[in-house]
Amino acid sequence: MGELYAWYHQNLKYGTHTTLILGAKFSLKPDSWVRPIEQNLPLPGAAADNFGNPYPSMVIEVSNTKSS
Repeated sequence: MGELYAWYHQNLKYGTHTTLILGAKFSLKPDSWVRPIEQNLPLPGAAADNFGNPYPSMVIEVSNTKSS
């Protein structure tokens, strides 16, 4: 199990507090996200956010109630 844990933290980047741009008037603020560290940068205009980051490989959203 320790080897698997080390692999995840060596090859994957985890984060929170981001806003993903999904369309001209639509965005999503996930609880957390995961993306490979060595992921290529997207083409201009195809980034997930204003910092030019690629879209995450996994978005995690957890809640007990739905809020709008």
